[in-house]
Amino acid sequence: MAICLFSKQDLTAPLEPSIQLSSYEKIHLSFDRENLHFIDSQTGSRFAIDQ
Repeated sequence: MAICLFSKQDLTAPLEPSIQLSSYEKIHLSFDRENLHFIDSQTGSRFAIDQ
């Protein structure tokens, strides 16, 4: 799992177990927008984003 800083927000990304990262290592991420989950930081609840 990678926890990244993205536009002053934490972004948590699950990774394949075979991927080994060092602390503060710069990586490039790509993603499928259909699999994004947005969480309200105050309530911890997931909310939908209209596409």
